[in-house]
Amino acid sequence: MKSQDYILLQKFVLNKCNPSEAKAAGELLQTQEGMEHYMTLLNRSNPSTSSFPVNDTEQESKDLIYSRLKDSMGKKPEKPVYQMNQWRNRAAVLIGLFAVSFLLYRLSPSKQENPGSVDTDIALIQTKSNPAGKKSKIHLADGSTVWLNSDSKLSYPEAFSGDKREIWLEGEAFFEVFRDEDKPFLVHTGKVTTRVLGTSFNINSFDMEEDIAVTVLSGKVQVAVYDSVADSHSHKAILLPGEQVSYDKKEETMNVGKVDESQIAIWKEKTLLFNKEPFAKVILMLERWYGVEIENLNPSTNSCFVHGKYTNESLENVLTSLQYALGFEYEIDSKTKKITIKGGNCQN
Repeated sequence: MKSQDYILLQKFVLNKCNPSEAKAAGELLQTQEGMEHYMTLLNRSNPSTSSFPVNDTEQESKDLIYSRLKDSMGKKPEKPVYQMNQWRNRAAVLIGLFAVSFLLYRLSPSKQENPGSVDTDIALIQTKSNPAGKKSKIHLADGSTVWLNSDSKLSYPEAFSGDKREIWLEGEAFFEVFRDEDKPFLVHTGKVTTRVLGTSFNINSFDMEEDIAVTVLSGKVQVAVYDSVADSHSHKAILLPGEQVSYDKKEETMNVGKVDESQIAIWKEKTLLFNKEPFAKVILMLERWYGVEIENLNPSTNSCFVHGKYTNESLENVLTSLQYALGFEYEIDSKTKKITIKGGNCQN
């Protein structure tokens, strides 16, 4: 799920949506993915344990919604063919409930008395997006630092409140987290949540790639996959320096292994590394790194494994090196800058 959608659902849980946002959240709840992520958020903010102040009217609405959603999600469809229809029916009921809850909240006496008041427990969310070919460095309010890779997006609050520090990542980033034992630092990447107190680590979570990888440089990191239907963590791993966990998004499996610490987040040092990568993935990496479009007219080379390390090299130099290894020819359109690769074969 995209970070902006996740943030929208989070605001919906807390009754912080304006009318247009509430409508957008309602549309999102009509999808199974939206409902699953909403269940995750709702379980994290059970009305009986929520740290956010609510009035009696809002509390009753939240209690009703929570119990209805829990009951609805706990029921299994009798026949698989009707599963999507059942999701839509549940969503329709929930949209009505939330619309009532939202209006009651907005019209509650406390809000009428202070129409311009702002809940200080809710921090304004900022989003930093890097296009392909650009990298950036971000300083968070708690003193942590994030290096954001090309074609990546980070959503984070202006200030961290409550008992945890939460941010959302799409793409790749390296984190140096300021240690705070009272406030764990959580990075959400789809179903995977990385939890630390103070450490340095890298997360690779691009939509186009088959897995999510978390690699630790220092400290200790907990990585967990949340199953919203079972309301539990289906996979969990504790990582130490020099270890990496890879979560296969399709197979829903998790594997932990050792890595060369000198190669962790080497990308932030302007070094492009191909460590036995299939050529199809290499093409994606080049597109992100240099902000170009590449078309390979010979699919048979997509599975060829590529090795190489290039520090602050031009695209032409990298292509020439790969050309020598795989024997392909390439052309660069002078107007569109699109690169077309022809021929070649695996030589490894």
